Amino acid sequence: MLRKPVSLLLPAAFLLFALAALVLPLNRDESQYVAAVELMRYGLPFRDFMYLQTPLQPFLLAPFAFVEEGWLFLTLRLTNALVAAGAILLVYLAARGAGGTPRRALAAAAMLALCDAMIFAGGVARNDALPVFFEALGIWLLVDARLPIRLTGRHFLAGLAFGAAVSVKISYIVPAGVLFAVMLYEGRRDRCRGAVAYALGGAAGVVPTLLLLALAPESFLFGAFEYSLVAPQQWRLLNDQAHMLEFPTTLARLAWFLVQGPALLVLALVLWRRFRHGRDRHAVALDWLIVAGCIAAMLPQPSFRQYVIPILPPLFVRFGAIHGPIASRRGMQLGFAATLLLGLWRTTSETVATLRGGSPILLAVVDGDWLGEHLDDSGAPGMAVSLSPERFAGGKLDIDPRFAMGPFLFRMRGLMTPAEEQRMHVVTRDRLDRALTSAPPPAIVTGGEGRSTPGAPGGLDAPLRHWAERNAYRRMQSPSGMLSLYLRTR
Repeated sequence: MLRKPVSLLLPAAFLLFALAALVLPLNRDESQYVAAVELMRYGLPFRDFMYLQTPLQPFLLAPFAFVEEGWLFLTLRLTNALVAAGAILLVYLAARGAGGTPRRALAAAAMLALCDAMIFAGGVARNDALPVFFEALGIWLLVDARLPIRLTGRHFLAGLAFGAAVSVKISYIVPAGVLFAVMLYEGRRDRCRGAVAYALGGAAGVVPTLLLLALAPESFLFGAFEYSLVAPQQWRLLNDQAHMLEFPTTLARLAWFLVQGPALLVLALVLWRRFRHGRDRHAVALDWLIVAGCIAAMLPQPSFRQYVIPILPPLFVRFGAIHGPIASRRGMQLGFAATLLLGLWRTTSETVATLRGGSPILLAVVDGDWLGEHLDDSGAPGMAVSLSPERFAGGKLDIDPRFAMGPFLFRMRGLMTPAEEQRMHVVTRDRLDRALTSAPPPAIVTGGEGRSTPGAPGGLDAPLRHWAERNAYRRMQSPSGMLSLYLRTR
Protein backbone atom coordinates (compact mmCIF):
# COMPACT_ATOMS: atom_id res chain seq x y z
CA MET A 1 0.00 0.00 0.00
CA LEU A 2 2.88 2.37 0.77
CA ARG A 3 4.94 1.53 -2.30
CA LYS A 4 3.39 4.26 -4.41
CA PRO A 5 4.02 7.10 -1.92
CA VAL A 6 7.62 5.93 -1.42
CA SER A 7 8.20 5.76 -5.18
CA LEU A 8 6.99 9.36 -5.42
CA LEU A 9 9.29 10.61 -2.65
CA LEU A 10 12.32 11.34 -4.86
CA PRO A 11 10.46 13.03 -7.76
CA ALA A 12 8.23 15.00 -5.37
CA ALA A 13 11.23 16.27 -3.41
CA PHE A 14 13.03 17.16 -6.64
CA LEU A 15 10.01 19.09 -7.94
CA LEU A 16 9.79 21.05 -4.69
CA PHE A 17 13.50 21.92 -4.75
CA ALA A 18 13.42 22.67 -8.49
CA LEU A 19 10.54 25.08 -7.86
CA ALA A 20 12.68 26.73 -5.19
CA ALA A 21 15.55 26.94 -7.68
CA LEU A 22 13.30 28.87 -10.05
CA VAL A 23 11.72 31.24 -7.53
CA LEU A 24 14.28 31.94 -4.78
CA PRO A 25 16.11 35.28 -5.16
CA LEU A 26 19.76 35.20 -6.12
CA ASN A 27 21.90 34.69 -3.03
CA ARG A 28 25.23 36.53 -2.88
CA ASP A 29 26.87 33.37 -1.53
CA GLU A 30 26.24 31.69 -4.87
CA SER A 31 28.83 33.91 -6.53
CA GLN A 32 31.86 32.00 -5.31
CA TYR A 33 30.43 28.52 -5.94
CA VAL A 34 29.22 29.21 -9.48
CA ALA A 35 32.40 31.10 -10.41
CA ALA A 36 34.59 28.31 -8.98
CA VAL A 37 32.95 25.71 -11.23
CA GLU A 38 33.42 27.96 -14.28
CA LEU A 39 37.09 28.59 -13.42
CA MET A 40 37.78 24.84 -13.15
CA ARG A 41 38.06 25.00 -16.95
CA TYR A 42 41.26 26.98 -16.56
CA GLY A 43 42.79 26.19 -13.19
CA LEU A 44 42.51 24.83 -9.66
CA PRO A 45 41.09 26.30 -6.44
CA PHE A 46 43.65 28.05 -4.23
CA ARG A 47 46.46 27.58 -6.75
CA ASP A 48 44.89 29.70 -9.52
CA PHE A 49 41.97 31.42 -7.78
CA MET A 50 40.86 31.85 -4.21
CA TYR A 51 38.13 29.64 -2.72
CA LEU A 52 36.51 29.96 0.70
CA GLN A 53 35.69 26.34 1.51
CA THR A 54 37.26 22.92 1.25
CA PRO A 55 37.49 22.19 -2.49
CA LEU A 56 35.67 18.96 -3.40
CA GLN A 57 32.51 20.61 -4.75
CA PRO A 58 34.12 22.41 -7.74
CA PHE A 59 35.92 19.17 -8.63
CA LEU A 60 32.71 17.12 -8.62
CA LEU A 61 30.74 19.76 -10.53
CA ALA A 62 33.52 20.74 -12.97
CA PRO A 63 31.89 18.89 -15.94
CA PHE A 64 28.99 21.35 -15.74
CA ALA A 65 31.36 24.15 -16.72
CA PHE A 66 30.96 22.87 -20.29
CA VAL A 67 27.16 23.07 -20.50
CA GLU A 68 25.52 25.28 -23.12
CA GLU A 69 26.68 28.88 -22.88
CA GLY A 70 24.70 30.91 -20.35
CA TRP A 71 23.04 28.00 -18.54
CA LEU A 72 25.66 27.17 -15.90
CA PHE A 73 23.95 29.04 -13.04
CA LEU A 74 20.56 27.38 -13.59
CA THR A 75 22.19 23.98 -14.16
CA LEU A 76 23.98 24.17 -10.81
CA ARG A 77 20.78 25.15 -9.02
CA LEU A 78 18.91 22.21 -10.55
CA THR A 79 21.82 19.86 -9.78
CA ASN A 80 21.60 20.88 -6.12
CA ALA A 81 17.83 20.25 -6.28
CA LEU A 82 18.48 16.68 -7.43
CA VAL A 83 21.23 16.08 -4.86
CA ALA A 84 19.04 17.40 -2.02
CA ALA A 85 16.20 15.15 -3.19
CA GLY A 86 18.64 12.24 -3.02
CA ALA A 87 19.40 13.18 0.60
CA ILE A 88 15.66 13.01 1.37
CA LEU A 89 15.48 9.49 -0.06
CA LEU A 90 18.57 8.44 1.92
CA VAL A 91 16.97 9.71 5.15
CA TYR A 92 13.95 7.52 4.41
CA LEU A 93 16.18 4.50 3.76
CA ALA A 94 18.21 5.19 6.92
CA ALA A 95 15.07 5.50 9.05
CA ARG A 96 13.84 2.16 7.69
CA GLY A 97 17.27 0.60 8.25
CA ALA A 98 17.25 1.86 11.85
CA GLY A 99 14.01 -0.02 12.49
CA GLY A 100 11.36 2.53 11.61
CA THR A 101 8.05 1.56 10.04
CA PRO A 102 7.48 2.51 6.39
CA ARG A 103 4.85 5.05 7.38
CA ARG A 104 6.96 6.74 10.07
CA ALA A 105 10.10 6.76 7.87
CA LEU A 106 8.14 8.29 5.00
CA ALA A 107 6.69 10.94 7.30
CA ALA A 108 10.17 11.80 8.61
CA ALA A 109 11.62 12.16 5.10
CA ALA A 110 8.68 14.26 3.91
CA MET A 111 8.91 16.58 6.93
CA LEU A 112 12.64 17.04 6.30
CA ALA A 113 11.87 18.07 2.72
CA LEU A 114 9.46 20.72 4.03
CA CYS A 115 12.01 22.41 6.30
CA ASP A 116 12.92 25.86 4.97
CA ALA A 117 16.65 25.23 5.51
CA MET A 118 16.47 22.07 3.40
CA ILE A 119 14.49 23.83 0.67
CA PHE A 120 17.18 26.52 0.68
CA ALA A 121 19.90 23.86 0.32
CA GLY A 122 18.12 22.37 -2.67
CA GLY A 123 17.16 25.68 -4.26
CA VAL A 124 20.38 27.68 -4.49
CA ALA A 125 23.81 27.01 -6.01
CA ARG A 126 25.71 26.95 -2.71
CA ASN A 127 27.64 24.11 -1.06
CA ASP A 128 24.87 22.83 1.23
CA ALA A 129 23.22 20.06 -0.79
CA LEU A 130 26.30 17.90 -1.43
CA PRO A 131 27.50 17.60 2.18
CA VAL A 132 24.01 16.87 3.52
CA PHE A 133 23.71 14.15 0.87
CA PHE A 134 27.02 12.65 2.00
CA GLU A 135 25.99 12.89 5.66
CA ALA A 136 22.69 11.11 4.97
CA LEU A 137 24.55 8.47 2.94
CA GLY A 138 27.01 7.86 5.79
CA ILE A 139 24.18 7.49 8.31
CA TRP A 140 22.34 5.02 6.08
CA LEU A 141 25.48 2.90 5.66
CA LEU A 142 25.97 2.75 9.41
CA VAL A 143 22.43 1.96 10.55
CA ASP A 144 21.12 -0.39 7.85
CA ALA A 145 22.33 -3.87 8.76
CA ARG A 146 20.41 -5.34 5.80
CA LEU A 147 22.89 -3.95 3.29
CA PRO A 148 24.89 -6.77 1.64
CA ILE A 149 28.20 -5.27 2.79
CA ARG A 150 30.49 -6.48 5.57
CA LEU A 151 30.40 -4.43 8.76
CA THR A 152 33.93 -3.07 8.35
CA GLY A 153 33.14 -2.34 4.69
CA ARG A 154 30.09 -0.32 5.71
CA HIS A 155 32.19 1.57 8.25
CA PHE A 156 34.81 2.34 5.59
CA LEU A 157 32.18 3.62 3.15
CA ALA A 158 30.51 5.65 5.88
CA GLY A 159 33.87 7.22 6.71
CA LEU A 160 34.38 7.94 3.01
CA ALA A 161 30.97 9.68 2.90
CA PHE A 162 31.67 11.82 5.98
CA GLY A 163 35.17 12.59 4.70
CA ALA A 164 33.65 13.74 1.41
CA ALA A 165 31.23 15.96 3.37
CA VAL A 166 34.20 17.54 5.15
CA SER A 167 35.92 18.03 1.77
CA VAL A 168 32.86 19.97 0.57
CA LYS A 169 32.20 22.00 3.71
CA ILE A 170 34.62 22.30 6.61
CA SER A 171 31.94 22.52 9.33
CA TYR A 172 31.11 18.82 8.80
CA ILE A 173 34.38 17.99 10.50
CA VAL A 174 32.47 18.30 13.80
CA PRO A 175 29.90 15.49 13.18
CA ALA A 176 32.55 13.41 11.41
CA GLY A 177 34.90 13.70 14.39
CA VAL A 178 32.21 13.12 17.02
CA LEU A 179 31.03 10.00 15.21
CA PHE A 180 34.60 8.67 15.17
CA ALA A 181 34.85 9.21 18.94
CA VAL A 182 31.56 7.34 19.49
CA MET A 183 32.78 4.44 17.36
CA LEU A 184 36.04 4.32 19.29
CA TYR A 185 34.16 4.17 22.59
CA GLU A 186 31.70 1.51 21.42
CA GLY A 187 34.35 -0.55 19.61
CA ARG A 188 36.48 -1.40 22.62
CA ARG A 189 35.38 -5.04 22.57
CA ASP A 190 36.33 -5.69 18.95
CA ARG A 191 39.59 -3.70 19.14
CA CYS A 192 37.99 -0.73 17.40
CA ARG A 193 38.04 -2.40 13.98
CA GLY A 194 34.96 -0.45 12.92
CA ALA A 195 36.48 2.85 14.05
CA VAL A 196 39.72 2.09 12.18
CA ALA A 197 37.79 1.26 8.99
CA TYR A 198 35.78 4.47 9.40
CA ALA A 199 38.98 6.50 9.89
CA LEU A 200 40.55 4.99 6.76
CA GLY A 201 37.45 5.87 4.75
CA GLY A 202 37.46 9.38 6.17
CA ALA A 203 41.10 9.81 5.22
CA ALA A 204 40.29 8.78 1.65
CA GLY A 205 37.43 11.28 1.60
CA VAL A 206 39.68 14.23 2.47
CA VAL A 207 42.37 13.40 -0.12
CA PRO A 208 41.23 16.22 -2.48
CA THR A 209 41.50 18.66 0.41
CA LEU A 210 44.98 17.48 1.32
CA LEU A 211 46.15 17.69 -2.29
CA LEU A 212 45.08 21.31 -2.59
CA LEU A 213 46.64 22.05 0.80
CA ALA A 214 49.94 20.69 -0.53
CA LEU A 215 49.68 22.64 -3.80
CA ALA A 216 48.84 26.04 -2.30
CA PRO A 217 49.20 25.98 1.50
CA GLU A 218 49.04 29.74 2.04
CA SER A 219 45.88 30.28 0.00
CA PHE A 220 44.26 27.12 1.37
CA LEU A 221 44.79 28.03 5.01
CA PHE A 222 43.46 31.53 4.45
CA GLY A 223 40.42 30.49 2.37
CA ALA A 224 39.36 27.41 4.34
CA PHE A 225 40.13 28.63 7.88
CA GLU A 226 41.41 32.17 8.46
CA TYR A 227 38.81 34.00 6.39
CA SER A 228 35.80 32.58 8.24
CA LEU A 229 37.38 33.34 11.63
CA VAL A 230 37.94 37.05 10.92
CA ALA A 231 36.33 38.53 7.80
CA PRO A 232 32.58 37.92 8.42
CA GLN A 233 32.90 39.37 11.93
CA GLN A 234 34.80 42.39 10.60
CA TRP A 235 32.04 43.07 8.07
CA ARG A 236 29.33 42.99 10.74
CA LEU A 237 31.30 45.38 12.94
CA LEU A 238 31.79 47.75 10.02
CA ASN A 239 28.02 47.74 9.50
CA ASP A 240 27.13 48.36 13.17
CA GLN A 241 25.78 44.82 13.57
CA ALA A 242 27.86 43.63 16.51
CA HIS A 243 24.70 42.21 18.13
CA MET A 244 24.62 39.50 15.42
CA LEU A 245 27.84 38.07 16.87
CA GLU A 246 26.48 37.67 20.41
CA PHE A 247 25.57 34.21 21.70
CA PRO A 248 21.92 34.99 22.61
CA THR A 249 21.33 36.35 19.11
CA THR A 250 22.97 33.29 17.57
CA LEU A 251 20.79 30.97 19.65
CA ALA A 252 17.61 32.87 18.83
CA ARG A 253 18.38 32.93 15.11
CA LEU A 254 19.15 29.21 15.00
CA ALA A 255 15.89 28.46 16.84
CA TRP A 256 14.00 30.61 14.34
CA PHE A 257 15.58 28.75 11.42
CA LEU A 258 14.64 25.41 12.99
CA VAL A 259 11.04 26.47 13.59
CA GLN A 260 10.63 27.27 9.89
CA GLY A 261 9.63 23.68 9.37
CA PRO A 262 9.04 20.87 11.88
CA ALA A 263 12.70 20.47 12.94
CA LEU A 264 12.45 22.19 16.34
CA LEU A 265 9.26 20.33 17.22
CA VAL A 266 10.81 17.03 16.12
CA LEU A 267 13.88 17.81 18.24
CA ALA A 268 11.65 18.34 21.28
CA LEU A 269 9.83 15.05 20.61
CA VAL A 270 13.09 13.14 20.20
CA LEU A 271 14.41 14.55 23.48
CA TRP A 272 11.15 13.69 25.26
CA ARG A 273 11.25 10.18 23.84
CA ARG A 274 14.91 9.76 24.79
CA PHE A 275 14.43 10.67 28.45
CA ARG A 276 11.00 9.09 28.82
CA HIS A 277 11.57 5.75 27.10
CA GLY A 278 15.35 5.35 27.02
CA ARG A 279 17.46 4.29 24.09
CA ASP A 280 16.17 3.03 20.77
CA ARG A 281 18.20 1.11 18.25
CA HIS A 282 21.19 3.11 16.95
CA ALA A 283 20.20 5.87 19.39
CA VAL A 284 23.68 6.63 20.74
CA ALA A 285 25.32 7.42 17.40
CA LEU A 286 22.32 9.39 16.14
CA ASP A 287 21.97 11.33 19.39
CA TRP A 288 25.62 12.33 19.28
CA LEU A 289 25.33 13.29 15.62
CA ILE A 290 22.44 15.59 16.56
CA VAL A 291 24.59 17.15 19.30
CA ALA A 292 27.49 17.51 16.85
CA GLY A 293 25.18 19.17 14.33
CA CYS A 294 24.09 21.68 16.98
CA ILE A 295 27.73 22.47 17.78
CA ALA A 296 28.56 22.88 14.09
CA ALA A 297 25.56 25.20 13.70
CA MET A 298 26.68 27.49 16.51
CA LEU A 299 30.32 27.86 15.46
CA PRO A 300 30.02 30.22 12.43
CA GLN A 301 29.34 33.86 13.24
CA PRO A 302 26.93 35.37 12.36
CA SER A 303 24.41 32.54 11.99
CA PHE A 304 22.29 31.85 8.91
CA ARG A 305 19.69 29.24 7.95
CA GLN A 306 22.15 26.96 6.13
CA TYR A 307 24.11 26.36 9.33
CA VAL A 308 21.33 24.22 10.89
CA ILE A 309 21.41 21.73 8.00
CA PRO A 310 23.95 19.28 9.59
CA ILE A 311 21.44 18.74 12.42
CA LEU A 312 18.64 17.60 10.14
CA PRO A 313 19.59 14.14 8.72
CA PRO A 314 20.36 12.44 12.08
CA LEU A 315 17.39 14.21 13.68
CA PHE A 316 14.85 12.98 11.16
CA VAL A 317 16.38 9.50 10.93
CA ARG A 318 16.08 9.31 14.72
CA PHE A 319 12.48 10.47 14.51
CA GLY A 320 11.65 8.06 11.68
CA ALA A 321 13.01 5.09 13.66
CA ILE A 322 10.75 5.68 16.69
CA HIS A 323 7.99 3.14 17.24
CA GLY A 324 4.60 3.85 18.76
CA PRO A 325 2.38 6.94 18.80
CA ILE A 326 4.07 10.33 19.03
CA ALA A 327 1.68 13.07 17.99
CA SER A 328 -1.66 11.64 19.03
CA ARG A 329 -2.78 14.79 20.78
CA ARG A 330 -4.60 17.37 18.73
CA GLY A 331 -2.34 20.19 19.95
CA MET A 332 0.74 18.33 18.68
CA GLN A 333 -0.88 17.81 15.30
CA LEU A 334 -1.70 21.51 15.10
CA GLY A 335 1.90 22.29 16.00
CA PHE A 336 3.14 20.13 13.14
CA ALA A 337 0.72 21.82 10.74
CA ALA A 338 1.84 25.30 11.85
CA THR A 339 5.55 24.54 11.48
CA LEU A 340 5.00 22.94 8.07
CA LEU A 341 3.28 26.12 6.94
CA LEU A 342 6.20 28.17 8.27
CA GLY A 343 8.60 25.94 6.37
CA LEU A 344 6.79 26.57 3.10
CA TRP A 345 6.01 30.24 3.69
CA ARG A 346 9.10 31.72 2.08
CA THR A 347 8.95 29.46 -0.99
CA THR A 348 5.24 30.20 -1.39
CA SER A 349 5.70 33.97 -1.15
CA GLU A 350 8.62 33.86 -3.61
CA THR A 351 6.50 31.79 -5.99
CA VAL A 352 3.82 34.50 -5.93
CA ALA A 353 6.48 37.15 -6.53
CA THR A 354 7.86 35.12 -9.46
CA LEU A 355 4.43 34.87 -11.06
CA ARG A 356 4.21 38.65 -10.89
CA GLY A 357 7.72 39.69 -11.85
CA GLY A 358 9.46 36.70 -13.42
CA SER A 359 11.89 34.03 -12.22
CA PRO A 360 15.08 35.54 -10.69
CA ILE A 361 17.28 32.79 -12.08
CA LEU A 362 15.78 32.99 -15.59
CA LEU A 363 16.18 36.77 -15.57
CA ALA A 364 19.82 36.21 -14.64
CA VAL A 365 20.20 33.79 -17.59
CA VAL A 366 18.80 36.44 -19.97
CA ASP A 367 21.10 39.10 -18.51
CA GLY A 368 24.09 36.77 -18.79
CA ASP A 369 23.41 36.14 -22.49
CA TRP A 370 23.04 39.87 -23.09
CA LEU A 371 26.32 40.63 -21.30
CA GLY A 372 28.24 38.05 -23.32
CA GLU A 373 26.84 39.24 -26.63
CA HIS A 374 27.73 42.88 -26.02
CA LEU A 375 31.27 42.14 -24.94
CA ASP A 376 31.65 39.79 -27.90
CA ASP A 377 30.37 42.51 -30.26
CA SER A 378 32.82 45.02 -28.82
CA GLY A 379 35.75 42.87 -29.89
CA ALA A 380 37.52 43.55 -26.58
CA PRO A 381 39.57 40.56 -25.34
CA GLY A 382 40.15 39.84 -21.68
CA MET A 383 38.24 39.07 -18.51
CA ALA A 384 35.37 41.00 -16.96
CA VAL A 385 35.51 42.41 -13.44
CA SER A 386 32.41 42.01 -11.27
CA LEU A 387 31.33 41.29 -7.71
CA SER A 388 28.47 39.17 -9.13
CA PRO A 389 30.29 36.67 -11.39
CA GLU A 390 27.50 34.10 -11.02
CA ARG A 391 25.30 36.24 -13.27
CA PHE A 392 27.42 35.60 -16.34
CA ALA A 393 29.46 32.50 -15.46
CA GLY A 394 29.46 29.90 -18.22
CA GLY A 395 28.70 32.45 -20.95
CA LYS A 396 30.81 34.37 -23.46
CA LEU A 397 31.96 36.77 -20.77
CA ASP A 398 35.01 35.37 -18.94
CA ILE A 399 35.46 35.90 -15.19
CA ASP A 400 38.49 37.69 -13.82
CA PRO A 401 39.72 35.07 -11.31
CA ARG A 402 40.76 37.79 -8.83
CA PHE A 403 37.04 38.54 -8.36
CA ALA A 404 35.85 34.92 -8.36
CA MET A 405 34.70 35.10 -4.75
CA GLY A 406 32.26 37.91 -5.47
CA PRO A 407 31.94 40.47 -2.66
CA PHE A 408 33.47 38.41 0.13
CA LEU A 409 37.16 39.11 -0.33
CA PHE A 410 36.61 42.51 -1.92
CA ARG A 411 34.92 43.90 1.20
CA MET A 412 37.80 42.96 3.55
CA ARG A 413 39.88 45.71 5.11
CA GLY A 414 43.48 45.32 6.19
CA LEU A 415 43.47 41.51 6.31
CA MET A 416 46.01 41.05 3.49
CA THR A 417 49.18 42.80 2.45
CA PRO A 418 49.63 43.80 -1.22
CA ALA A 419 52.09 40.94 -1.68
CA GLU A 420 49.61 38.44 -0.21
CA GLU A 421 46.84 39.71 -2.49
CA GLN A 422 49.06 39.18 -5.50
CA ARG A 423 50.18 35.70 -4.45
CA MET A 424 46.62 34.59 -3.65
CA HIS A 425 45.02 36.14 -6.76
CA VAL A 426 42.83 38.58 -4.82
CA VAL A 427 41.82 42.24 -5.18
CA THR A 428 40.31 44.11 -2.21
CA ARG A 429 38.78 47.57 -2.01
CA ASP A 430 42.02 48.92 -0.56
CA ARG A 431 43.91 48.23 -3.78
CA LEU A 432 41.18 48.29 -6.43
CA ASP A 433 42.36 51.48 -8.16
CA ARG A 434 45.92 50.24 -8.52
CA ALA A 435 44.84 46.81 -9.79
CA LEU A 436 42.47 48.17 -12.46
CA THR A 437 44.70 51.05 -13.55
CA SER A 438 47.67 48.75 -14.16
CA ALA A 439 45.55 46.49 -16.42
CA PRO A 440 42.19 48.07 -17.39
CA PRO A 441 39.59 45.33 -17.89
CA PRO A 442 37.55 45.23 -21.11
CA ALA A 443 34.32 45.24 -19.09
CA ILE A 444 32.99 45.90 -15.61
CA VAL A 445 29.62 44.56 -14.47
CA THR A 446 27.79 46.16 -11.55
CA GLY A 447 24.32 46.02 -10.03
CA GLY A 448 24.41 42.86 -7.96
CA GLU A 449 25.90 44.66 -4.92
CA GLY A 450 24.12 48.01 -4.96
CA ARG A 451 22.63 48.03 -1.46
CA SER A 452 24.12 50.80 0.65
CA THR A 453 25.34 49.94 4.16
CA PRO A 454 27.43 51.79 6.78
CA GLY A 455 30.42 49.67 5.77
CA ALA A 456 29.87 50.33 2.05
CA PRO A 457 28.06 53.62 1.34
CA GLY A 458 26.51 53.40 -2.09
CA GLY A 459 26.96 49.63 -2.07
CA LEU A 460 30.01 47.46 -2.65
CA ASP A 461 29.64 48.08 -6.38
CA ALA A 462 30.24 51.82 -5.89
CA PRO A 463 34.09 51.72 -6.19
CA LEU A 464 33.82 49.71 -9.43
CA ARG A 465 31.16 52.04 -10.78
CA HIS A 466 33.12 55.17 -9.90
CA TRP A 467 36.35 53.83 -11.41
CA ALA A 468 34.54 52.97 -14.67
CA GLU A 469 32.98 56.44 -14.84
CA ARG A 470 36.31 58.17 -14.15
CA ASN A 471 37.94 56.20 -16.94
CA ALA A 472 35.24 56.94 -19.53
CA TYR A 473 33.80 53.44 -19.82
CA ARG A 474 30.59 53.27 -21.86
CA ARG A 475 27.58 52.24 -19.74
CA MET A 476 24.76 49.94 -20.93
CA GLN A 477 21.75 48.61 -19.02
CA SER A 478 20.80 44.91 -19.00
CA PRO A 479 17.32 43.74 -20.15
CA SER A 480 16.18 43.21 -16.54
CA GLY A 481 17.43 46.66 -15.53
CA MET A 482 19.35 45.09 -12.65
CA LEU A 483 22.86 45.14 -14.11
CA SER A 484 25.06 47.75 -15.73
CA LEU A 485 27.75 46.81 -18.24
CA TYR A 486 30.66 49.23 -18.54
CA LEU A 487 32.66 48.71 -21.76
CA ARG A 488 36.13 50.12 -22.23
CA THR A 489 36.12 52.69 -24.99
CA ARG A 490 38.75 52.52 -27.70
